[in-house]
Amino acid sequence: MKKLKNVLISCLFLGGLSLMSCQKGTSTLLEGIPNYENKSSENVIRISAWCSPVPAGIKDNNPSFITEEQYQYLEDSGLNTIYGLYERGKPTVMKQACELAAEHNIKYFPYDPDIFADPEALEWEKGDLIALPGPKAYKDLDGYYGNLVTDEPGASQFQKIANFKKFYNQELPGKDFYVNLFPTYATTAQLETDSYEEYIRKYIEIVKPDYVSYDHYALMEDGYGVKKITDDVLYNLEVVAKLCKEANIPMMTFVSTMCYGLGTREPWSVEEIRWQVMNELAYGSIGIQYFCYFTPLGAFTDECIAMIDHSGNRTDVYYDVQEVNRQILKLDEAYLDFKWETTKLISGSTMKDTNKAFKLCNNDTSKFMNLESVEGTLDTLVGCFTSKTEEGREAYMITNFNEPTQNINDEVSVKINGAKGALVYINGEAKDVKANNGKFDLTIDPGNGAFLIPYK
Repeated sequence: MKKLKNVLISCLFLGGLSLMSCQKGTSTLLEGIPNYENKSSENVIRISAWCSPVPAGIKDNNPSFITEEQYQYLEDSGLNTIYGLYERGKPTVMKQACELAAEHNIKYFPYDPDIFADPEALEWEKGDLIALPGPKAYKDLDGYYGNLVTDEPGASQFQKIANFKKFYNQELPGKDFYVNLFPTYATTAQLETDSYEEYIRKYIEIVKPDYVSYDHYALMEDGYGVKKITDDVLYNLEVVAKLCKEANIPMMTFVSTMCYGLGTREPWSVEEIRWQVMNELAYGSIGIQYFCYFTPLGAFTDECIAMIDHSGNRTDVYYDVQEVNRQILKLDEAYLDFKWETTKLISGSTMKDTNKAFKLCNNDTSKFMNLESVEGTLDTLVGCFTSKTEEGREAYMITNFNEPTQNINDEVSVKINGAKGALVYINGEAKDVKANNGKFDLTIDPGNGAFLIPYK
């Protein structure tokens, strides 16, 4: 159990963030305990993954895993969306996957590269897209939600994507046009721009997407087996979140569930999976995507195993992801009622050095709403949100950013002007926590976070 305590703390914090003096001003908090239970069926976060259960004959004459049993596993995992990969070029197989997805409340995205083209260059006319073999097979099925159009395109592809998106929306209205972008550690040759920020900005300006999705896998390991995280994981979140906010579109992010090459590693515990998720939520991500669900066949080394192994068996990571998903699917009723505004980085009072990930970011120390001050014993993220439905309502996603393999709790103190209490989601459970003179003390477990919605 997480501890939610109320003890007096001083006005100035060592290693924390003091946003204003301790002199009490006029609080603009809304009155009354908010309740989001009636939005549990409306506010459902997209929890997705690469790749869907694999068809027959991909490697070593493997059997088909597009079965009732495998799609039951998929539903039980807590995922509600899946991206196809190996079904490409096989309309009958994509149709079968769509039908099974619908039976198990899964939104299926076929990867159908045969449809991705520049309709202006080819002088396509109305009806040409949906007449292609893939769309013709799956376009009317309940499980079909959209298409995985392309992954990690360079900037030279953006105009083609924009042209195709315009035509796609006319041919398949209401379907999701899904493109995933590079992370910050991609080379300039891959990005085809001089900077990562330029890459994301160009994509938004040219393609005019409904959201931005990108992958960044933070879990690393050196040649001596020392577990690390990428230094630029927060910088990546910051760049994309800010540019999405400027464009008034949301962001979706990825979580690593397996290794995929030299220096990368699988998560060692449920805490490491949850750590990735909670940090992404602190930057306003509205979609959590796992890489991968079914282990890609022949794509990486045999040692890289995802949630489902090469033989269709559930792994330890499957059950860890399932546990985290259950937490997310209790939190989303409130979380999705808010929009991200900024994230504040709190250096832990017990930490000797500034976190390398913090150094790459432009930390926001300006006043936000009624937040007066924050202190954490460990490095802490404070995502700041405002309500989409109630003017003046504010919320905070507070996460223990410390690398969870160290297994240390973060003691966090938050002072909010005029707060009588807060609705606090922790482990997906909502609790009414009373404030002590506007102050809340939280003990946040390794890899965990708390979503705090104050009231007066």
